[in-house]
Amino acid sequence: MREALTEQQIRAGQELKRCREILGIKAYDIMSKVAGQGYAIGELAKSHRERTTLADYLKDGLDEMARNWGYENRGTQRKSA
Repeated sequence: MREALTEQQIRAGQELKRCREILGIKAYDIMSKVAGQGYAIGELAKSHRERTTLADYLKDGLDEMARNWGYENRGTQRKSA
């Protein structure tokens, strides 16, 4: 039998679901592969154009999540963790 999920694991799953809703399917997939699974953009795209597009998705997704979590850089100071 599987062990019951901890409250922290449940919250993490809920947060991942919320991230997917905020980012959308495409950006969430790219973020998951790069930030979560350790893929390099070059491993996910063959052409220069595809790599640029994926990098843009990644950058925009990171910016969106930073805003969501209150770490948006407005060009002056960053909020420390």
